[in-house]
Amino acid sequence: MSDLPLILQLSADTRADRALIGGKAASLLTLAGIGAAVPPAFVLTTEAYRQWAANPDAGFVCALIDEGIAGLEAVSGRKLGAGLIVSVRSGAPVSMPGMMDTVLNAGIGVPAADAEPFIHEARLRFLRQYCELVLGIDPGGADTEQDFRALAGGRFPETPRDELVGAAEAVFASWQSSRAKLYRRMRKIDDNLGTSVTIQQMVFGNRGANSGSGVAFTRDPTSGAHGLTGEYIQRGQGEEIVAGKETGAGLDGWRAAQPERFAELRVLGERLEADTHKVHEIEFTVEEGRLFVLQCRPALLTAKGAARVAVEMMREGRLDRAEAVAYAMTQGFDPAADPNAMGIAPGHEPAGRGLAVGGGVATGRLAFSTERAAEFAKGGEPVVFATVETSPSLLPVMQKSAALLTMSGGATSHAAVVARELGTPCAVGIGAEIADGTLWLGAGLNEGDWVTVDGDSGEFFAGNVGVLMSRLSEYEAELRDWATKAPTRQQA
Repeated sequence: MSDLPLILQLSADTRADRALIGGKAASLLTLAGIGAAVPPAFVLTTEAYRQWAANPDAGFVCALIDEGIAGLEAVSGRKLGAGLIVSVRSGAPVSMPGMMDTVLNAGIGVPAADAEPFIHEARLRFLRQYCELVLGIDPGGADTEQDFRALAGGRFPETPRDELVGAAEAVFASWQSSRAKLYRRMRKIDDNLGTSVTIQQMVFGNRGANSGSGVAFTRDPTSGAHGLTGEYIQRGQGEEIVAGKETGAGLDGWRAAQPERFAELRVLGERLEADTHKVHEIEFTVEEGRLFVLQCRPALLTAKGAARVAVEMMREGRLDRAEAVAYAMTQGFDPAADPNAMGIAPGHEPAGRGLAVGGGVATGRLAFSTERAAEFAKGGEPVVFATVETSPSLLPVMQKSAALLTMSGGATSHAAVVARELGTPCAVGIGAEIADGTLWLGAGLNEGDWVTVDGDSGEFFAGNVGVLMSRLSEYEAELRDWATKAPTRQQA
């Protein structure tokens, strides 16, 4: 039997290896260490996962939950079922964005009739997620406590603690989901790493007019431009942004409304970059005017954006030339690649535009379903997959598509994150409607039409209008020059 810990309370004083506590929990320790306000949390470690996987016993998880909640109640001053509401999140040691399950708003129980409106909203969100992710039931149009209980039959949790146990077991089980296993094969990730479960006190961006949620990058992930950028939804929860269900506004409106909170986040971002010499993605919530930071991780960049970041970080003295080239290469930059790449032929007007989130240009047959995408691919034709929003279940078709379009979502949506990791041209939040086999945006584009997507500008075009041309930016050209000269630290 291993002597590794099965559970750890997280605080600024906690010292633990990322392989044991996972990326989510490790990021909370990083944030606490730079002075961010982080809601209290505990973690069921990857060792706990391995022991559970060998013998899936709810009693084992229940005992760990009891121990962890006792610590969380002591720190927060709230009791489970009486004000303490938590998220139950996956946390693999390596980033696997959106591939495993997360259950939010757990531990409420049945709210009192006079509870605040956001509590009732949170309860319904939890019921829907629990049915979908824990019980594997499509909740359809259910929108009341009785509706969800009727769907679940006798399998619904009767106590707030039962809610947490069911959610934690579902997160553990999602490590072996088909989409997670496919992602690990794609990224050559060891199946034996396992996942942790981080259970953290919830804060609510939908609590009132002075609340909201957002995701920010310390530099633009597409262009590499310096400065805080991202999305913010007033009176909303963060999963709406990450899932691409909502197209958040940029950060300018939030900056104008809450300049002190924006400045607070900017300083935290600068500290992360100073410590790590990497661009970071930060998830945050403002609850009634107070900023809480929920997660951070090194950002996925386009190759073109990474080249600019690498060059500018070298000029700032954060990286030497060799380190700059190496960092850009981890983001898909290839200093030996042909400098000619697909671009848009002159003289063509775009059929529409969204937010550019995945670099490069690609063309293909427009497909609105996985079935049509498979049909075109079987015939040897490239596919431009268009959908309202993406989800982890769509990873197989996303992996095989030449380009992606989504009707909603922004730079931090699931589609955007996966597109940057795959190096797939992508535009999100194009604001069109898909109906009756047609993408309606002024003039319609029919399923099967040829479409060209420019992931650098966010524009897409009717027809195959791509041509090879020299598309190196000044930053890419400079990095290529450094790479061929085998730079050393003394040359920086």
